[in-house]
Amino acid sequence: RAEMMMWNLPTGEKPLWHTTLMICFKRYFKKVLRTRVRLYFSVLITIMLGMVCGFMYGHHPPNNDLMIYFLLFNTFFGVFSSTSTVSTLGTSGNEAEFFRHEAHSGVMQTAECFARLTIDLLPQALLAPGFALPINGLSSLPILPIAQWWAFTWSLAPLGYIFTLAAPSNANVLTSGVAFVICAFTTGFFGIRWSAAPPAIRGFLDLSPGRHSF
Repeated sequence: RAEMMMWNLPTGEKPLWHTTLMICFKRYFKKVLRTRVRLYFSVLITIMLGMVCGFMYGHHPPNNDLMIYFLLFNTFFGVFSSTSTVSTLGTSGNEAEFFRHEAHSGVMQTAECFARLTIDLLPQALLAPGFALPINGLSSLPILPIAQWWAFTWSLAPLGYIFTLAAPSNANVLTSGVAFVICAFTTGFFGIRWSAAPPAIRGFLDLSPGRHSF
């Protein structure tokens, strides 16, 4: 059985990379559809986080235009969006064994990973509107940085992939911990100040969803 599981397919009999990619696209898309309840819950939790943030901010801008609010918004959203990608590459030993078997059977793992990461862009795109729109409806927030939160989602997504590969059993803890540090200490309240940053760095800070808190 072990020999059958790890039998290497001869190089000449392996399919082309783009053929493997199309197959991986189709089967992972079907997997996303089968497990769509997980996506529904992710969007629902994001909406609930947005509602909490909207209630916290309220309709009193003179009292609420504080940096701590932007820090909390970025931290809530950043931690959740980064951990939403942990399950893409699997966190169990069975998933790792599946990848090894596929690799020995001729499935190019670069195609497998590329297909999964590409399809992941679609569910990730729903998180930013799900978080921002409740805030906009329940508060008088002067800005609605959906585009920046989209970029925020995709910039933090690799954390989930990296820690899934590096430490599958602790991927959630490591991902949320690192995302928390990034969100809490780079939004201006505890960390970088726009006024104290060099001119070359200010352009990058302006891209941050919490740029008004610097």
